[in-house]
Amino acid sequence: MKNENAPLVSIIVPVYNRKDLLPRTLASVINQTYKNLEIIVVDDGSLEDIRSVVGGFNDTRIKYVRHTENKGVPSARNTGLKTAGGDFIAFLDSDDEYLPEKTAKQVRYFLKQSNDVDMIYSGAWREDKGQLCLNFPYISEWNFLCMQIMIKSSVIEKVGFFDEYFIYGEDMDYMSRLKDVCKCAGFSEPLVIYHSTAGSIISNKLPLLKYTDKFLQKHHNRISYKEKSRWFYAIGQRYKRLGNILDAERCFFKAYFFYPLNWKALKKIMGLSPLLLFDIFKRRRKE
Repeated sequence: MKNENAPLVSIIVPVYNRKDLLPRTLASVINQTYKNLEIIVVDDGSLEDIRSVVGGFNDTRIKYVRHTENKGVPSARNTGLKTAGGDFIAFLDSDDEYLPEKTAKQVRYFLKQSNDVDMIYSGAWREDKGQLCLNFPYISEWNFLCMQIMIKSSVIEKVGFFDEYFIYGEDMDYMSRLKDVCKCAGFSEPLVIYHSTAGSIISNKLPLLKYTDKFLQKHHNRISYKEKSRWFYAIGQRYKRLGNILDAERCFFKAYFFYPLNWKALKKIMGLSPLLLFDIFKRRRKE
């Protein structure tokens, strides 16, 4: 039963295509034990018929908003923020899921805290090759995972909207800015299931190095050299898995430059050097 006196929670779901995955995501929100919700689905110029998926649920709590063209996740999230009318705001990617008690537990936690708490986070489950692995509430001291949080709507006046430059990493940028002006609290209990889906930003061969450089330039005052090194090492590992040896080597060089005690980065540099020479040779032959 919906309690009209309970705080209204706005849940923003940006989506581009994923007609086959969106029903699972929306079902996880509709089946929340906490019922005083508005579910804002922002269709970011999809080529698939997302409206029919939303309409198929026949739930008056769902608001459907469509961009006439694909603008990217940060723009879609900003549209959701501008549409939201809730006391609290939460985020969910179109291929992920909330566990049934997610909203109820975060709202309950919020109401137990003092008024100066602006953001609540939780842990998550990460799907990996069909298995669920525990994902910690935060990657580092300055980077919370966006999908796991709930914020007060009043926070928007303090921190503003998502930076639409960051096609990749917009959530990390936003969380860093949130931590500058907000008091954060939370718990490690996993309340979200994160799926790494083919076609997602994190799985594509996007210019991750470009966005990482921009992110670290923007937030250089709050990120230590050791943390920058860790960042570039992680991006280098991702490039290596994608077979992009040249950008992997660049990232490992940056990781070592920022923190020369990062022996793992040095080992990668030495190990990839023969592969890098082979890759350059192949490129020149094609030219």
